[in-house]
Amino acid sequence: GSDPGAEFDGYLEKNFNLDITLRVEAILKQKGINLMMTRNSDVFVGLEERAEMANSWGADLFISIHNNSMPEGIKGSMAFYYPTSYKGKSYAKIILDNMYDKLNMGAMGSNDLRSANYVVLRQTKMPAVLVEVACMSHPDDLNLLKNETFRQKAAEVLADSIIQILNQM
Repeated sequence: GSDPGAEFDGYLEKNFNLDITLRVEAILKQKGINLMMTRNSDVFVGLEERAEMANSWGADLFISIHNNSMPEGIKGSMAFYYPTSYKGKSYAKIILDNMYDKLNMGAMGSNDLRSANYVVLRQTKMPAVLVEVACMSHPDDLNLLKNETFRQKAAEVLADSIIQILNQM
């Protein structure tokens, strides 16, 4: 869509985000999980519209998948939740712990589990997590994202995390 997100060395965040997300979708569908996507192609969907869609579907969980851009030296995964969200923090921690343990994506120089006032976290009626898989502004993380095997493994970790969360509901 019209919002490319971060851009480094000619690589656009939106392309990595969509690729990983479509991989997560395929894994979850294969495992029989009923899910809905706010987008499954390169189209723009506004933040408020994303929250409205999830609310209208009566979703149990909302996950927003991104890749980060941070100050020099910071790399790794991050996860965000809304401060007053029921279970948002514990679900974000599950995802982040799995990213660390299974992908070795520990953050360097940042507080990696954070509350945030993002629209998709604040306006969804269900627990919501915004996950930053990797930090495109760090050369090591960008090289990981360029690798299809890494993106598949990230999708597997996210899908497994979502199943873990759903099993706790």
